[in-house]
Amino acid sequence: MEAVPQEPEVPPSPSPPPDAPEEVSFEISKFDRPLTPISTCLEAGLPLLEKDTAAGTLAYRTKEYTGSSFGAAVFAHVKVYIFAHQFFVSGLQTYALQNLAHLLTFANGSKSDMFPGIADAIRYLYEKTPGEGSQPDPARKILSQHAAINFVAFAKEGLGTLMAEGGDFASDLCDKLARRVTTDLNHIKSLETANRILTRDPAKTKKKKNKDSIIPLGMASFNQ
Repeated sequence: MEAVPQEPEVPPSPSPPPDAPEEVSFEISKFDRPLTPISTCLEAGLPLLEKDTAAGTLAYRTKEYTGSSFGAAVFAHVKVYIFAHQFFVSGLQTYALQNLAHLLTFANGSKSDMFPGIADAIRYLYEKTPGEGSQPDPARKILSQHAAINFVAFAKEGLGTLMAEGGDFASDLCDKLARRVTTDLNHIKSLETANRILTRDPAKTKKKKNKDSIIPLGMASFNQ
């Protein structure tokens, strides 16, 4: 009979010393990613401040919108986007997206005055664009992102009523909020771990170091 070779025994992995820093492992999921700033959401980016044309240099002039005029401006850009989307005018669609992102990036003013126009824009956008099962719509991404970033302020102005209407917006917003909460929890866990490492009992650490530095008598004689 042929001898069956035995597999070599794998030595157990050494246990970490008691004072070794703790390793923090977090579950990786689709939510384990912070929210992207609106200014960098689009591949096309924000509108150019200056653009060379046949008639000369065209300068982009930023208008200050506050209060209800801000919400109305958001709704206007969404209407232009929907028009370009329905009639396949890709250049106008991109331009409307850029202006929408620019407007939301530099939002200024009272959230209570802004929200009614933004809510109307969200309803109109989600009604006129394809939902689940189709390619993700960039305008939906921008508006749900803006709602997630300003969730606390908008919640006081009727965001809950808008979510209660159901539809894809509530689902998109929940995904954005999950990412935001997961990022915050991971940050808190990292701070807690760092705090435990920094606040360890220094007396125990010093005692362990002194114990490790003691040389047995026989070893000391040999080294000498």
